[in-house]
Amino acid sequence: MGLVEQADEPALVRRQLGRHLRRLRLAAGKTHADAETAGMGHRSTLWRIEAGRGKVRPSTVRALCWLYDADAATSDALYAMACRAEQPGWWEEYRGDLPDWFALYIELEAAARRISAYQPHVVDGLLQTPDYARALFTAGHPRRSRAEVERQVQIRLGRQQQLLARADAVQLNVMLCEAALMRAIGGPDVLAAQREHLRQLNRRDTIDVRVVSFAAGAHPAVDGHFTVLDLDSEADPDVVYLESFQGSRYLETSSELALYRGIFAEVWEGATPLEEHL
Repeated sequence: MGLVEQADEPALVRRQLGRHLRRLRLAAGKTHADAETAGMGHRSTLWRIEAGRGKVRPSTVRALCWLYDADAATSDALYAMACRAEQPGWWEEYRGDLPDWFALYIELEAAARRISAYQPHVVDGLLQTPDYARALFTAGHPRRSRAEVERQVQIRLGRQQQLLARADAVQLNVMLCEAALMRAIGGPDVLAAQREHLRQLNRRDTIDVRVVSFAAGAHPAVDGHFTVLDLDSEADPDVVYLESFQGSRYLETSSELALYRGIFAEVWEGATPLEEHL
């Protein structure tokens, strides 16, 4: 069946596993309703499994392989993938502090080789200082306790540590609107420290920060922020990530990726180096 085994991050493994299960189901001429009737779970759960959006028990994978008449080698390989998908990531200790949709993003982010992000209002989370992040979390959720805010700050710092401090650090290309460099999140001193932090980070070979100035006027990305994740595994589709107050969307089709890559490239071309604004 040509299974791909190089992915290590749980999110990538789940997405690959889901695609393999979908291909097996279609080859067997089965529908989600057929699998539900056979006692494999609700059809919505089966859809999430195939989309790589939810955990799946290795025993369920065995049962689905049996239902889809998979050969023994394929069944064993997919079972092994399901076991690997259950391995916990560094963020598991914070699972109760994260909505499911963002926990998935952290897993995908950790598996990226390049991240291209546009942030119009605030500094991107991967580039924030602890005080800047703390001020954002406090303002965005005023009913949170101090301990809850600190947990969120630690999650943000953990993401930074995993992505930016490792030997094979991700390539991070970030566009900030000029407003993000001027908005006094946490007060003037916190903003000044954040700007200096950006200056230091931007000296790294793996980080490139550019600024969309007010003088640029209207541009294709002016309406909102987005992130394009180029994932490390060639067998796993790249993703566009869109976030709102209530959740997130993941776009994976070739046309969607082309659209957002084109928008990023066009705005990036007109953006100016960070140093010109600091």
